[in-house]
Amino acid sequence: DIIEVSDYIMIARGDLPEKIVSRLAHDKEAFAEENIPSVDFHVDSENNNVEQVADEVYRIYKEEMEKRYSNK
Repeated sequence: DIIEVSDYIMIARGDLPEKIVSRLAHDKEAFAEENIPSVDFHVDSENNNVEQVADEVYRIYKEEMEKRYSNK
């Protein structure tokens, strides 16, 4: 298995090994591609810098997730 930076952080801060294993198992499931909702949208990046484009992507994604999950 590959050891990620987050693994080292948990080890360095003294997390118990069983908590680390539990967290990694949870994260693997929670962040599996099939569990991440996709959103298709277009962002005009012609006249914006990287930070502005990232802010716009975040805003659009957040709005879409709020619409999808506000009724649940």
